[in-house]
Amino acid sequence: MKKFISVLLSVTMILLTLSFLLATTNAAENLLLIKSNDKLTFTGILKSESYEISSSNKGTVTILQLNSPFKCYLYQNNSFEYDGKKEYSIDSIQVNGLSGNYYEKNVTITGSALFAHTSHHRRTLMLQNATITKINVTTSV
Repeated sequence: MKKFISVLLSVTMILLTLSFLLATTNAAENLLLIKSNDKLTFTGILKSESYEISSSNKGTVTILQLNSPFKCYLYQNNSFEYDGKKEYSIDSIQVNGLSGNYYEKNVTITGSALFAHTSHHRRTLMLQNATITKINVTTSV
């Protein structure tokens, strides 16, 4: 009987350990790890957003309001803030390098990941050298 209880306790400990590992692994697996310069593609509505840092430092930036917000980790070599351990919620992205006026249109955009590091960066995640890969046409009935 002692051996049976010992085996049962061992099996229970193994199962608890596996349950914990699966729970923490699944939580991490659901989050994307984005590295600086990764090539990314997102879909959403393009918007123009004004900013003013000071009276002599103002302008507009292009923002992609995402159709599907997501959570992720951001990683950049030699970065204290973007160490791949902090979870970010992304619902919009600043887009740099687009030509043409596609504001208020639903588009798919590809570009390279860049993380905010100046006051001109209006979103945590940006796409640099961005290009529109698709203009999504919606039909109303």
